[in-house]
Amino acid sequence: MIHTLTTWVRQHPARALFPVLLLAVAPLLLVLREPIYLWDESRVAVNAAEMALNHNWLVAHFEGQPDLWNTKPPLLLWLQVLCIKLFGFNEVAIRLPTIGAVLVTVSALYWFSAKVLRTAAAGLFAVLVLLTTAGYFRVHVAWSGDYDGLLVCWQLLLLVFYFQYLEKARSRDWWLFTGALLGAILTKGVAGLLGLPGLLLYTLWQGRLGFMLLNRKLYISVALLLLLVGGYYLGHEISTPGYWQAVRENELGGRFSTALNDLTGPWNYYLVYLKIRDFVPWLYWLAPALVLAWWQPNQVQRRAVGLLVIFSACWLLLISCSATKLAWYAAPIYPPLALLTGLGIAQLWQWLHTAYLGRYISRVVSMAVFALLFFGLPYRGMLLDMLIQLQHRTLYHFYRSYLSALPASAQPASVAVVVPDIVKTNVVSTARDPGREYNPVFTFYKLAYKAGRNLDLRITSVRQLASLAPADTVIVCNEALHQQVQARFATRTLHQSAPCHTLVLVGPK
Repeated sequence: MIHTLTTWVRQHPARALFPVLLLAVAPLLLVLREPIYLWDESRVAVNAAEMALNHNWLVAHFEGQPDLWNTKPPLLLWLQVLCIKLFGFNEVAIRLPTIGAVLVTVSALYWFSAKVLRTAAAGLFAVLVLLTTAGYFRVHVAWSGDYDGLLVCWQLLLLVFYFQYLEKARSRDWWLFTGALLGAILTKGVAGLLGLPGLLLYTLWQGRLGFMLLNRKLYISVALLLLLVGGYYLGHEISTPGYWQAVRENELGGRFSTALNDLTGPWNYYLVYLKIRDFVPWLYWLAPALVLAWWQPNQVQRRAVGLLVIFSACWLLLISCSATKLAWYAAPIYPPLALLTGLGIAQLWQWLHTAYLGRYISRVVSMAVFALLFFGLPYRGMLLDMLIQLQHRTLYHFYRSYLSALPASAQPASVAVVVPDIVKTNVVSTARDPGREYNPVFTFYKLAYKAGRNLDLRITSVRQLASLAPADTVIVCNEALHQQVQARFATRTLHQSAPCHTLVLVGPK
């Protein structure tokens, strides 16, 4: 049996290494049951939960009203609703589409290297670079149920299939490219189009613009995209007048020309983050890896290197010109940068194997040993950073405390959860901006507990204490709020587990 396995590994090195890559994604299972993250993930989670309940597949809702703050198309929501139907209203359902996108991203990187570029080593090393890249392996991209993890996946797929189409002119690759572009647009709207300028420049560099302009498939795809995407936006505007204006303000011009919520930075904002955190330590390997990947005889690899460089540079330039700047806007460049780095490291490994290791051990064993030695410390650092973040994100300990204090059954049928303010400024709540009562994490759990346990959670701020009545069951996990409740009501303690108190209100004082 061992001999048979060894023979199979030698005959199919790419297939043998693939399960190892899936195991590398296993740390993401640690975040599946973490409380929903505040701001974007929680807003998306509420949108998905309400869509699962109201069966309105076109319009996202928040607290029963059409959501004009989150104006993204609904592909991510559809995937999350499907997971809710399968696994219930919980964190797993919200994050599974992102986990799936990570697996597809890893698979695409490895497949492209092993099958198209004919170097399984570069695929293995590229995946390990990506999984140890802080800008990718983080909240808002690979860790949470946000748009960016899925967007990264689509951008990598459209890049891979476009390269394949220009190489071999196969219809299958073109339609897969069109499908990936449609998926990117339906995931994050105009952001799904940001990879196209890089593909255009690559086409010009390769002298294939005339080929593309004379290609009937191009115009069929454009018509198909206009029909499907335009149909969605038109249908949404008809259903929710004012939606298109919100899209223009949030995605088309407003976010690019104006810094939303003062989220801005200097022209080199993303370059600084690449240097100090998001692509460390691989940024220092990028230039020599690029030289090694370019100065080799495989012309297909050299063209791929050109595409990866052009795509990454164009994406970085476009987001750097935007007034609104957020670190995760750069996420789609990390798979191309990881592949560039992996191609260079593969050349280094190939030289070491040929010069020293090849006479003693097989290529697969040599590759695995090299990967362990080269990536062991970065991978360990990623795991430690992940565990530290999970242990020290005090805001989410606060949510975990409240969730652990909720009753396991539907008795009592209603619980008032007294929570501190998340929004600290005195603003009036509108359809597009949160007010002092905004608390989307608890809004999601209110929907989840009502659907799953028939438990009615009443989210109560300090300004709403007067709405409480005798015989109400109250949970409070904040000492200042606990004292205010005690000052206003006579109470009877049902349960206490620091920092939470479960009380029954006896009457006003």
